[in-house]
Amino acid sequence: MRSSSYESSFALVANAGLVVTGRITGGEISHFIEANEDNGGPIWYVDLTLKVGRVLGGYDALLFSDGDTIPIGTAAFSQEAADELVARQSGPALLVLRAVGDIIPTWALTLGRDFKAVSKPPEWLRGRYTVVSSEGVFTMTSEGGAMAPALEAYYGSGAVSHGDDDFVDPVMVEVRSLRFDQLVGLVVDYWSHRYAGTTPVEWTDTALAKCADISYRP
Repeated sequence: MRSSSYESSFALVANAGLVVTGRITGGEISHFIEANEDNGGPIWYVDLTLKVGRVLGGYDALLFSDGDTIPIGTAAFSQEAADELVARQSGPALLVLRAVGDIIPTWALTLGRDFKAVSKPPEWLRGRYTVVSSEGVFTMTSEGGAMAPALEAYYGSGAVSHGDDDFVDPVMVEVRSLRFDQLVGLVVDYWSHRYAGTTPVEWTDTALAKCADISYRP
C-alpha cells in the first residue's frame, strides 16, 4: 500500500524526524485490538527493536548515537503478519523515521503548530518511532545501488494505472539512479549543514525551496 508521496528524496529527507542506518534485531507483540466495524481488524501492534548502525540526521538526530537501540512501533492486520514482523532479522537498511504522534514537520510549521505536540498517541505507542511511509525504507543492491523495496513491490518497473492517470513514485525513480552510499551522503550533507548554526524553523523556507530540486546530489 502506498502512502502520500514526496516529490523527491530531498523532500523526504527534509521532513525526517530521524534517519539512520540499522537493522531490526527483535520484536514482540505489545498490544491487540479486536476487530470491529470501524478498524478493519483484528490489529496486532508490534514493537520491533532497531539497532542503529549510524545516525545520519533528522530533527531528533541529537537524541541518539551510533549503536543505540530504538523502539519501532507498527501494526499488523493478521496473526501471520505479526509473527513475521516479530521474527524478522533484517539486513542493514536506511530508515526514515518519525516519532509516533509527530506529523510532517513542514505541514506543522506551515500551520504554525509544534509538530512535537500535535497528538497524543495511545499508551502502547508512546516513545516509539515508526517508518514515515513506504518511501521511508531503502536497501542496497548487490551492485551497490539504492532501492526502495516497498515501492518496487508496489509499482514494479513501470507505471501503475489509477483511472486516467499513470503514476510512478518520484522517490523510487530518483533512488534508482543513486548508489546507496550517495543516498547516505545526501542525508548527511543536508542535515550536517542544517544544524550549522540554524534552528529548524530558520531552515524551513530553504528546505521547502530545495524540496523541488530532484537533481540534488551531495
